[in-house]
Amino acid sequence: MPYIKQRIRAIYNGYLRQITNMIMREKNPNAVMTYVIYKMIKTLYDKPEWDIKSDALKILEAVKIEFYRKCIAEYEEEKIIENGDI
Repeated sequence: MPYIKQRIRAIYNGYLRQITNMIMREKNPNAVMTYVIYKMIKTLYDKPEWDIKSDALKILEAVKIEFYRKCIAEYEEEKIIENGDI
């Protein structure tokens, strides 16, 4: 995943915290999160050119892989140590 500089992250982190807090207060946060992600992707990448549309899929796939690598894989490794490998 391309990492962005700390000064750029700082610009967005406050907004992201606000949005995240709003989503967490919702009765159905998964639905709201799906809506927010969809609207952001659609707003930025729903252009006539196919390669721009396909960039949205590349971003979503990269986010999925990064989430797995940073969050899920670590959890799975802990469970392997705790319970043994398959």
